[in-house]
Amino acid sequence: MPPRPRIVAAFVCALLLGSIVAEIMHHRSLALTRAGAAETELSPEMSRLLKAVQTRLAAGGTSETDFAAELTGLETHFNATRLDRPEEAAQVLALEASLFVELGAPDRSRTLLRRVKTEFPQTTLAGEIDTVLAAIDRRLAAEQARAALVTGAVFPDFSEQDTTGRPLSLAALRGKVVFIDFWATWCGPCVADVPNVVRTYETFHAQGFEIIGVSLDQRGEAATVAQFTRKNGMPWPQYFDGGQWDNKLAVKYGVTAIPATYLLDRSGRIVGRDLHGAELEAAIVRALK
Repeated sequence: MPPRPRIVAAFVCALLLGSIVAEIMHHRSLALTRAGAAETELSPEMSRLLKAVQTRLAAGGTSETDFAAELTGLETHFNATRLDRPEEAAQVLALEASLFVELGAPDRSRTLLRRVKTEFPQTTLAGEIDTVLAAIDRRLAAEQARAALVTGAVFPDFSEQDTTGRPLSLAALRGKVVFIDFWATWCGPCVADVPNVVRTYETFHAQGFEIIGVSLDQRGEAATVAQFTRKNGMPWPQYFDGGQWDNKLAVKYGVTAIPATYLLDRSGRIVGRDLHGAELEAAIVRALK
Protein backbone atom coordinates (compact mmCIF):
# COMPACT_ATOMS: atom_id res chain seq x y z
CA MET A 1 0.00 0.00 0.00
CA PRO A 2 1.46 3.40 -0.94
CA PRO A 3 2.01 5.93 1.85
CA ARG A 4 -0.86 8.32 2.55
CA PRO A 5 0.30 11.74 1.26
CA ARG A 6 -1.34 13.90 3.94
CA ILE A 7 0.16 11.91 6.82
CA VAL A 8 3.53 11.77 5.10
CA ALA A 9 3.38 15.53 4.53
CA ALA A 10 2.65 16.05 8.20
CA PHE A 11 5.58 13.82 9.08
CA VAL A 12 8.06 15.60 6.82
CA CYS A 13 6.89 19.02 7.93
CA ALA A 14 7.16 17.93 11.56
CA LEU A 15 10.75 16.94 10.88
CA LEU A 16 11.45 20.16 9.02
CA LEU A 17 9.75 22.40 11.55
CA GLY A 18 11.32 20.45 14.36
CA SER A 19 14.78 21.05 12.96
CA ILE A 20 14.15 24.58 11.79
CA VAL A 21 12.42 25.85 14.88
CA ALA A 22 13.56 23.06 17.11
CA GLU A 23 12.80 24.83 20.31
CA ILE A 24 9.43 25.98 19.08
CA MET A 25 8.46 22.34 18.90
CA HIS A 26 10.67 22.38 21.97
CA HIS A 27 13.59 20.20 20.89
CA ARG A 28 14.70 18.42 17.75
CA SER A 29 14.19 15.10 19.53
CA LEU A 30 10.44 15.78 19.51
CA ALA A 31 10.49 16.03 15.74
CA LEU A 32 12.54 12.86 15.49
CA THR A 33 10.05 11.11 17.78
CA ARG A 34 7.18 12.27 15.60
CA ALA A 35 9.10 11.11 12.56
CA GLY A 36 9.61 7.70 14.13
CA ALA A 37 5.91 7.43 14.92
CA ALA A 38 5.07 8.14 11.29
CA GLU A 39 7.60 5.77 9.73
CA THR A 40 4.94 3.15 9.10
CA GLU A 41 3.38 5.57 6.60
CA LEU A 42 6.56 5.75 4.50
CA SER A 43 7.85 3.48 1.82
CA PRO A 44 10.52 1.02 3.02
CA GLU A 45 13.27 2.97 1.26
CA MET A 46 12.14 6.33 2.71
CA SER A 47 11.99 4.75 6.15
CA ARG A 48 15.52 3.47 5.70
CA LEU A 49 16.81 6.85 4.55
CA LEU A 50 15.08 8.64 7.38
CA LYS A 51 16.50 6.26 9.95
CA ALA A 52 19.98 6.67 8.46
CA VAL A 53 19.76 10.47 8.76
CA GLN A 54 18.40 10.23 12.31
CA THR A 55 21.18 7.87 13.32
CA ARG A 56 23.89 10.09 11.89
CA LEU A 57 22.41 13.17 13.59
CA ALA A 58 22.26 11.34 16.90
CA ALA A 59 25.89 10.32 16.46
CA GLY A 60 26.91 13.96 16.16
CA GLY A 61 27.25 14.41 12.42
CA THR A 62 27.75 18.10 11.64
CA SER A 63 29.14 18.37 8.10
CA GLU A 64 28.20 17.37 4.59
CA THR A 65 31.14 14.96 4.61
CA ASP A 66 29.67 13.20 7.65
CA PHE A 67 26.46 12.60 5.69
CA ALA A 68 28.06 11.65 2.36
CA ALA A 69 26.51 8.17 2.32
CA GLU A 70 23.09 9.45 3.35
CA LEU A 71 23.11 12.21 0.73
CA THR A 72 24.13 9.73 -1.96
CA GLY A 73 21.23 7.50 -0.90
CA LEU A 74 18.80 10.40 -1.07
CA GLU A 75 20.00 11.37 -4.55
CA THR A 76 19.72 7.79 -5.78
CA HIS A 77 16.18 7.43 -4.45
CA PHE A 78 15.18 10.80 -5.87
CA ASN A 79 16.31 9.76 -9.34
CA ALA A 80 14.41 6.50 -8.97
CA THR A 81 11.13 8.16 -8.00
CA ARG A 82 11.02 11.56 -9.72
CA LEU A 83 9.20 10.34 -12.84
CA ASP A 84 6.53 7.97 -11.51
CA ARG A 85 6.35 8.65 -7.74
CA PRO A 86 6.26 12.44 -7.37
CA GLU A 87 4.99 12.42 -3.77
CA GLU A 88 7.94 10.31 -2.68
CA ALA A 89 10.42 12.35 -4.72
CA ALA A 90 9.11 15.48 -3.00
CA GLN A 91 9.63 13.78 0.37
CA VAL A 92 13.25 13.10 -0.54
CA LEU A 93 13.86 16.77 -1.33
CA ALA A 94 12.18 17.85 1.90
CA LEU A 95 14.20 15.43 4.00
CA GLU A 96 17.42 16.58 2.33
CA ALA A 97 16.36 20.21 2.93
CA SER A 98 15.85 19.55 6.63
CA LEU A 99 19.30 18.00 6.81
CA PHE A 100 20.95 21.06 5.24
CA VAL A 101 19.28 23.30 7.79
CA GLU A 102 20.87 21.17 10.50
CA LEU A 103 24.21 21.47 8.72
CA GLY A 104 24.01 25.26 8.72
CA ALA A 105 23.32 25.66 5.00
CA PRO A 106 19.88 27.32 4.87
CA ASP A 107 20.34 28.60 1.31
CA ARG A 108 20.75 25.06 0.03
CA SER A 109 17.70 24.07 2.05
CA ARG A 110 15.64 26.86 0.47
CA THR A 111 16.75 25.78 -2.99
CA LEU A 112 15.65 22.20 -2.37
CA LEU A 113 12.29 23.28 -0.97
CA ARG A 114 11.60 25.55 -3.93
CA ARG A 115 12.30 22.61 -6.20
CA VAL A 116 9.39 20.81 -4.56
CA LYS A 117 7.10 23.65 -5.65
CA THR A 118 8.48 23.96 -9.18
CA GLU A 119 9.13 20.31 -10.05
CA PHE A 120 6.27 18.67 -8.13
CA PRO A 121 3.57 21.35 -7.85
CA GLN A 122 0.70 18.87 -7.54
CA THR A 123 2.12 17.08 -4.51
CA THR A 124 0.83 17.52 -0.99
CA LEU A 125 4.18 18.82 0.19
CA ALA A 126 4.20 21.61 -2.38
CA GLY A 127 1.38 23.29 -0.49
CA GLU A 128 3.45 23.29 2.74
CA ILE A 129 6.62 24.82 1.35
CA ASP A 130 5.86 28.50 1.98
CA THR A 131 5.20 27.71 5.65
CA VAL A 132 8.48 25.87 5.92
CA LEU A 133 10.44 28.62 4.16
CA ALA A 134 8.97 31.15 6.60
CA ALA A 135 10.04 28.89 9.46
CA ILE A 136 13.60 28.87 8.14
CA ASP A 137 13.63 32.66 8.04
CA ARG A 138 12.26 32.78 11.57
CA ARG A 139 14.89 30.41 12.87
CA LEU A 140 17.69 32.46 11.32
CA ALA A 141 16.27 35.69 12.73
CA ALA A 142 16.03 34.10 16.18
CA GLU A 143 19.60 32.86 15.98
CA GLN A 144 20.77 36.34 14.99
CA ALA A 145 18.89 37.93 17.89
CA ARG A 146 20.30 35.43 20.40
CA ALA A 147 23.83 35.86 19.05
CA ALA A 148 23.75 39.52 20.10
CA LEU A 149 22.71 38.69 23.66
CA VAL A 150 26.15 37.78 24.99
CA THR A 151 27.65 38.40 28.40
CA GLY A 152 28.59 42.04 28.74
CA ALA A 153 26.12 43.28 26.12
CA VAL A 154 23.35 45.68 27.07
CA PHE A 155 20.04 43.85 26.93
CA PRO A 156 17.81 45.75 24.46
CA ASP A 157 15.03 47.64 26.18
CA PHE A 158 11.30 47.29 25.57
CA SER A 159 8.26 49.33 26.51
CA GLU A 160 5.10 47.34 27.11
CA GLN A 161 2.37 46.91 29.73
CA ASP A 162 2.26 44.15 32.30
CA THR A 163 -0.80 41.99 32.95
CA THR A 164 -2.24 44.65 35.25
CA GLY A 165 -1.94 47.39 32.63
CA ARG A 166 1.04 49.08 34.24
CA PRO A 167 4.02 50.30 32.17
CA LEU A 168 6.79 47.75 31.95
CA SER A 169 10.31 48.45 30.73
CA LEU A 170 13.92 47.79 31.60
CA ALA A 171 14.72 51.50 31.64
CA ALA A 172 12.41 51.93 34.62
CA LEU A 173 14.46 49.33 36.52
CA ARG A 174 17.89 50.74 35.74
CA GLY A 175 19.95 50.58 38.93
CA LYS A 176 18.36 47.24 39.86
CA VAL A 177 19.61 43.74 39.18
CA VAL A 178 16.99 42.23 36.89
CA PHE A 179 16.15 38.62 36.13
CA ILE A 180 14.14 38.17 32.91
CA ASP A 181 12.27 34.88 32.90
CA PHE A 182 10.62 33.48 29.74
CA TRP A 183 8.25 30.75 30.92
CA ALA A 184 4.74 29.27 30.62
CA THR A 185 2.32 27.40 32.83
CA TRP A 186 2.42 24.49 30.36
CA CYS A 187 6.22 24.22 30.57
CA GLY A 188 7.14 21.46 33.03
CA PRO A 189 10.72 22.60 33.74
CA CYS A 190 9.49 26.19 34.18
CA VAL A 191 6.87 25.16 36.72
CA ALA A 192 9.33 22.91 38.54
CA ASP A 193 11.72 25.84 38.96
CA VAL A 194 9.12 28.28 40.30
CA PRO A 195 9.81 27.54 44.00
CA ASN A 196 13.51 28.24 43.45
CA VAL A 197 12.79 31.50 41.63
CA VAL A 198 10.37 32.59 44.36
CA ARG A 199 12.93 31.80 47.04
CA THR A 200 15.58 33.78 45.16
CA TYR A 201 13.24 36.74 44.83
CA GLU A 202 12.41 36.69 48.54
CA THR A 203 16.09 36.48 49.44
CA PHE A 204 17.37 39.33 47.30
CA HIS A 205 14.44 41.62 46.48
CA ALA A 206 15.06 43.99 49.40
CA GLN A 207 18.64 44.42 48.18
CA GLY A 208 17.61 45.62 44.73
CA PHE A 209 16.73 42.46 42.84
CA GLU A 210 13.76 42.43 40.45
CA ILE A 211 12.16 39.85 38.17
CA ILE A 212 10.21 40.32 34.95
CA GLY A 213 8.23 37.31 33.82
CA VAL A 214 7.35 36.81 30.16
CA SER A 215 4.58 34.23 29.83
CA LEU A 216 4.38 32.24 26.63
CA ASP A 217 0.93 30.93 27.41
CA GLN A 218 -1.63 31.07 24.63
CA ARG A 219 -4.43 33.48 23.95
CA GLY A 220 -7.36 33.11 26.33
CA GLU A 221 -5.21 31.96 29.25
CA ALA A 222 -4.66 35.31 30.97
CA ALA A 223 -6.78 34.14 33.90
CA THR A 224 -4.76 30.94 34.12
CA VAL A 225 -1.51 32.89 34.29
CA ALA A 226 -2.92 35.27 36.91
CA GLN A 227 -4.22 32.41 39.04
CA PHE A 228 -0.94 30.53 38.77
CA THR A 229 1.19 33.50 39.80
CA ARG A 230 -1.07 34.27 42.77
CA LYS A 231 -1.14 30.67 43.94
CA ASN A 232 2.63 30.32 43.72
CA GLY A 233 3.54 33.65 45.30
CA MET A 234 5.00 35.34 42.22
CA PRO A 235 4.47 39.09 42.87
CA TRP A 236 6.73 40.39 40.13
CA PRO A 237 5.30 41.84 36.90
CA GLN A 238 4.39 39.59 34.02
CA TYR A 239 4.18 40.31 30.30
CA PHE A 240 1.56 38.25 28.49
CA ASP A 241 0.11 38.76 25.02
CA GLY A 242 -1.29 35.29 24.30
CA GLY A 243 1.04 34.68 21.39
CA GLN A 244 2.83 31.60 22.74
CA TRP A 245 5.91 31.30 20.51
CA ASP A 246 4.78 34.44 18.69
CA ASN A 247 4.92 36.36 21.98
CA LYS A 248 6.21 39.79 21.02
CA LEU A 249 9.16 39.77 23.43
CA ALA A 250 10.02 36.15 22.73
CA VAL A 251 10.32 36.96 19.03
CA LYS A 252 12.27 40.16 19.74
CA TYR A 253 14.89 38.30 21.76
CA GLY A 254 14.99 35.12 19.70
CA VAL A 255 13.49 32.85 22.36
CA THR A 256 12.60 29.49 20.84
CA ALA A 257 12.88 27.29 23.93
CA ILE A 258 11.81 27.74 27.54
CA PRO A 259 12.72 28.15 30.28
CA ALA A 260 15.01 30.91 29.02
CA THR A 261 16.42 33.49 31.42
CA TYR A 262 18.78 36.45 31.45
CA LEU A 263 20.34 38.14 34.46
CA LEU A 264 21.14 41.85 34.06
CA ASP A 265 23.36 43.98 36.28
CA ARG A 266 22.46 47.44 37.52
CA SER A 267 23.51 49.00 34.21
CA GLY A 268 21.37 46.62 32.16
CA ARG A 269 24.24 44.46 30.92
CA ILE A 270 23.94 40.70 30.66
CA VAL A 271 25.87 38.92 33.40
CA GLY A 272 24.29 35.50 33.11
CA ARG A 273 22.01 33.37 30.98
CA ASP A 274 19.94 30.31 31.90
CA LEU A 275 21.33 30.23 35.45
CA HIS A 276 19.73 28.11 38.14
CA GLY A 277 20.08 27.35 41.82
CA ALA A 278 23.34 28.18 43.54
CA GLU A 279 24.85 29.43 40.29
CA LEU A 280 22.06 32.00 39.92
CA GLU A 281 22.30 33.11 43.55
CA ALA A 282 26.07 33.59 43.28
CA ALA A 283 25.63 35.67 40.12
CA ILE A 284 23.01 37.83 41.83
CA VAL A 285 25.29 38.43 44.80
CA ARG A 286 28.08 39.55 42.47
CA ALA A 287 25.75 41.82 40.52
CA LEU A 288 24.31 43.41 43.65
CA LYS A 289 27.81 44.30 44.86
